[in-house]
Amino acid sequence: MKATSKQPATGGQVKYLHFLYRSLGWDEETYRYALMQDYNVSSTKDLSFHQASELIGLLKAFVASHAPDPATPKQCGLIRHLWADIDYSKGANGDLHLNAFIQRRFRRGTVEDLDKSQAVKLIAMIKSMTRQAAARAGHTTVLKRRTRCLGCQEVIMWVELKDGRRLAFDIGKDDLPSDFHECKGGYHEN
Repeated sequence: MKATSKQPATGGQVKYLHFLYRSLGWDEETYRYALMQDYNVSSTKDLSFHQASELIGLLKAFVASHAPDPATPKQCGLIRHLWADIDYSKGANGDLHLNAFIQRRFRRGTVEDLDKSQAVKLIAMIKSMTRQAAARAGHTTVLKRRTRCLGCQEVIMWVELKDGRRLAFDIGKDDLPSDFHECKGGYHEN
């Protein structure tokens, strides 16, 4: 079906426009002002199909031109260096744990996917985690990290031993670690 000049904007166009507004950090008042100035409408739902297409093109170009600067190679190197001190696998899994942390905190895949401000935040987080690990040194610590065993699907808890190793434990009725988790299926390290 071919779009006519009178056909209203589609639901997909409206949703995408709202996504673009959020990407630019615009509040409702700002985007409604832009709609009124450029298209003489107060809502994206009042746009025609062609107007919405035009606006999407303009906003996409605007978003692309205002993309934040990516993290520098120096920042990426510093992050990996600092992470090595707190990675309990001691780098045996490469960047696996670091990338998982970045995914959870910043919704990015790798260090190189971060922008400069995110890299600065991550460096501060890792330094804080390093200080916390130093304060715990020599103590057995129950970490509040829980996950499911890949073999038996039981909920398990992580415990950091005095020597720095992290082990999976079963969880007792009192919501505390009860015993080493012994399952041949392995467990997912978080």
